[in-house]
Parts: sequence; structure tokens; C-alpha cells
Amino acid sequence: MKEKTNIQDGKCIVGIRPEDIILSNEPSENSIEVEFRTKTPLNLRIVFLVRLNNGLEFLCSTTEEESQLIDENKKMYISFLDEKSHFFDKETKRNLE
Repeated sequence: MKEKTNIQDGKCIVGIRPEDIILSNEPSENSIEVEFRTKTPLNLRIVFLVRLNNGLEFLCSTTEEESQLIDENKKMYISFLDEKSHFFDKETKRNLE
């Protein structure tokens, strides 16, 4: 991800939309294990709240069909779509792309 930005010291804010976070019961390259917290329907999508082991929480949005493939009782993993990630300077909040 760092290659497409002008990040100098590696410190930045990363922004990503809930629908661009991939949620799965299977680990993949660059995925992160998360703990399931809850899920709720929101219009035509299902929103999952998950937590990293450091306490950071993410909202992940899936279609209803995709949500039926997720088993909350098994390990869960998230990964990010690099092309959908946005990077901002930590101090100025300016877009780095």
C-alpha cells in the first residue's frame, strides 16, 4: 500500500469504507484475525462489528447473501482492498495520494 502514496515516515491515517473490508472465516494472505462482536441489518446490507486483539474495532458491510457464508461461531478474518484504501497525513489530514 505504501508504494502508491508519498508517506515519508510510515505514520498516517488509513481510511476504508465498511463495504471494502473483506470478512471471511478463512485466513488469506495479509488477513487479520478478528473477534466477532455483533451484526445488524442496515437497508440491503448486513453490518458486522468486529474487534482486533488490540481492541480496535471495525465495521464490515456485506450483502445478505455474503453474510450467510459467515459463521460467527468460527474464527473470522478481515482483509482490505488496497485500491479502495485512502491515506491521510496524520497532522494535516491531507490526502496523500
